[in-house]
Amino acid sequence: MRKILCSCLWLFGAYAGVAQPGLQERVALCMERIEETETDSLRIRFSDEMADLLQQFPQGVYRPEDPVKYLGFRRESRTGAEMFSWIVPLREGAAYYHLFKFDPPRRDVLLRVLPGDPGPVPAYLFYDWLGFTSKGKNYYVLFGWSETLRTNRKGVWIADFPETGGVRFDHRLMRKGESRSASLTFEYGRDANMMLKHDRKGKRIIFDRLVPAEERLTGSFMFYGPDGSWDALVLKRGEWVWQENVKPVFQD
Repeated sequence: MRKILCSCLWLFGAYAGVAQPGLQERVALCMERIEETETDSLRIRFSDEMADLLQQFPQGVYRPEDPVKYLGFRRESRTGAEMFSWIVPLREGAAYYHLFKFDPPRRDVLLRVLPGDPGPVPAYLFYDWLGFTSKGKNYYVLFGWSETLRTNRKGVWIADFPETGGVRFDHRLMRKGESRSASLTFEYGRDANMMLKHDRKGKRIIFDRLVPAEERLTGSFMFYGPDGSWDALVLKRGEWVWQENVKPVFQD
């Protein structure tokens, strides 16, 4: 349990906020209970309780300078919307929780993915997000991570959060040549690290190019890793267009 939670901690950063006394401490207690219990049903119960508590937070009052351990938090810079994310390791697989807070109009969207869930929400832990507009409508790129016994996985998804509630993942706003997609995923070895992030201006999504260690291992993703070059999705007229051989984000 602790090992998996720790492996996810590096994905998250911090932003400014104002305290609401007591509530954040109760969230931290739920997370401690999730970590300590060995019963799947109790882990889910405590995680559901934590989701209920987080929905009591008005937008902007979570204290990221005093973060809840293992709880991911991201404030989207363009819209000010907030995302809380956490993973619940289970005996077989894991549960992924995401709570999105929007204002105005004030609304919360809770996504919960359990092992074997056939629903539209990908079984990934969302560690970052980026807002953009297309034809006058707001969308978000969600950045996610997950793992298998032998590989890591990362991906990006185009998400729409209608004011009527819920989320949609069916907007094909990524383009490579004549091909369009609503998502892009990668798989690579457990010992490898892959960069997948947006640049400071929010106009490019930059990622390592993955290749097999040897040509004969093509298709065996446990042997894939970065080759030292980078590709990107570049925002052009409301679409994310594939571009090869770009400079990495830290050289912008």
